[in-house]
Amino acid sequence: MTEPILSFHRADRIGTVKAQELLAEKGYFAGRANGDFGAPMQRSVVAFQKDHKLEPDGIVGAETWAALASTKKPKKAKKAAQEPEPAAEVAPAPEF
Repeated sequence: MTEPILSFHRADRIGTVKAQELLAEKGYFAGRANGDFGAPMQRSVVAFQKDHKLEPDGIVGAETWAALASTKKPKKAKKAAQEPEPAAEVAPAPEF
């Protein structure tokens, strides 16, 4: 079965829920999968597309569905996961 094309102006609830769940699994969608293709969903799709070198058009088409179905993580996410966060610098105590 071919996945539906989803966008801000054209989306079906079942397809949108599936896309939201896949985006959430990959860390791109923080909301509840409710089938609403609103602004938060569109921002999630665009961020996912940018990280996966896809056209950041906010439309979940064939290429975006294929990338969502893939288990590969973007290089950016791998690098971020491997590098520890820098330690916070502590200012010296003032001398009195």
